[in-house]
Amino acid sequence: MKLRKALLRYEDQSLELDPGKMTFHEGLYADFSVEQETMARNGIAGCCRYSIMLHPKRTVQSVRLVVEFEMSYAPTDRIFCNGYQSWTETRSFSPSERIPDISWVLRPFAERLGDYRAVRENPRAPLHAWTYSYVESAGGHVRFIGGVLERTGMTLIRHFPEQGICRVEKILEGMQLEHSFPAFECWTGEARSPEPLLDEWFRQQETPARSPARKILGWTSWYRHFTDIDEKKILGNLEALDLFRADLPEELRRPESADWVFQIDDGWQEATGDWGAVRKAIPAGMGDLAAKIRDKGFMPGLWLAPFVAAENSELYRKNRHWFLRGPQGRPLPVGYNPYWKGRYFALDIYRKEVREYLAAVLWQIRERWGYGLVKLDFLFAAALAPPSDKNSGQMMYDAMEFLRECAGPMRILACGVPLGTAFGRADYCRIGPDVHLRWEHRLLKWLGARERLDTRQSLVNTFARRHLDGRAFRVDPDVVVLREQGQHLEELQRHTLLTVNTLLGSVLFCSDDLRELPGEIRTRFASAIEMFLHAEVLSSRLGDDGRYEIAVRYRGKKHFLDGQL
Repeated sequence: MKLRKALLRYEDQSLELDPGKMTFHEGLYADFSVEQETMARNGIAGCCRYSIMLHPKRTVQSVRLVVEFEMSYAPTDRIFCNGYQSWTETRSFSPSERIPDISWVLRPFAERLGDYRAVRENPRAPLHAWTYSYVESAGGHVRFIGGVLERTGMTLIRHFPEQGICRVEKILEGMQLEHSFPAFECWTGEARSPEPLLDEWFRQQETPARSPARKILGWTSWYRHFTDIDEKKILGNLEALDLFRADLPEELRRPESADWVFQIDDGWQEATGDWGAVRKAIPAGMGDLAAKIRDKGFMPGLWLAPFVAAENSELYRKNRHWFLRGPQGRPLPVGYNPYWKGRYFALDIYRKEVREYLAAVLWQIRERWGYGLVKLDFLFAAALAPPSDKNSGQMMYDAMEFLRECAGPMRILACGVPLGTAFGRADYCRIGPDVHLRWEHRLLKWLGARERLDTRQSLVNTFARRHLDGRAFRVDPDVVVLREQGQHLEELQRHTLLTVNTLLGSVLFCSDDLRELPGEIRTRFASAIEMFLHAEVLSSRLGDDGRYEIAVRYRGKKHFLDGQL
């Protein structure tokens, strides 16, 4: 990997930056520094850190900064492309593949869930990644590149295999610069595998990762009841989980390395956004439910989507000035959710009223109701329309910092979030799309939706992003489906989902009514819990043909598991 050139464009100006030198221009000057390590260490060679600081002499607008590297791509190479947010398709691609754009049919409903607008420009790269990417040869040589200073903007990495170019860009969008700004920071290195490169890249980060949280396992309401929950169903499933756990050996009932969690998902609120209005189907209230969950010895968990509100919510009807604005000056619709009976909109996190409202909501959940974990969903919505002095990466970083501060000692399970902004701020993070009650959602795949509900794609993401576990946060591969009725997964598909999520994640939740499951399925889940707590994963691999291999050390012996996605 060799530096090719660095280009700075602002307003109608364009200039090339020289490494190791200051570049002066009419409206600004730029300091482009390159720190290179000449000696290999920890099996890593070619370590180099590239930094560009911009110093405007006046207010400067429409800044774009691109750094290009020469990169050779062999037909047998694999290019790892990290998707935009938790749900986005993430895997390794061949140089001849292309990432599709979303169909015009879905754009009004799902375009803002991903990066489609950000990458829809000329020249459009065949392959692109966010925050980090690497190219792995058939012989095992890995060339890695990753953004370092994501709080100043998200890093977009574009691959042009036919031209032999890798282009790295900090997404600054329409922000205007008035003060000195660390506009670009990335790190490159080469090694025989991705793991030492990831370790070194995380050491380069300005914000260190939080100490790894304990694993969590238990139950969540979503994939069995969806939004159709009430007090009777919740308490019935709580009793079922308690009885199931009581039948386990002592080392599984009270594990040293994990905590049991009972999480209430979407549906407890009157409307999305109205977090103080509990549904009449839960007459005792959320605090009473949390107390009953704690009395059974489980950590109570609660879902909410802090940065969005449904069109039918009181919050939206009464406070439309709290929301981000679209081009026509009206509240910005994020997408459409049938469970919320229509469109939903993004809150403006820089409004004082919004921050006070959300801080009060999280304080109530933590202090008054007594929940120990919050699953915070649809987080990407915070960064859809940044103000003139911010870019989307800064806005997303600020949003995650705000949530971390408000959550206090509560653990955060982040979902639907650009991963780089969750580093060091989330305890757990979803790394794939929602599992589906079918193996694949072929229509959404055909329409180019990379954030689609899709069980197979969820598993692909789990293999691809497993390396973040314990480095960035604990990874959540989403739930396992155990029941035979009320879903469309075949027995082998359910077994594959259970195997992969058990071994490659640090969150193991089911969503079934354990009272209704046959004894052999409950026994299978108990065995999975034992593996989840005690198996050490030595390696994992997913081939292009969908064949997977996982090597583990369990009870002092090596075991090899394989299968087909």
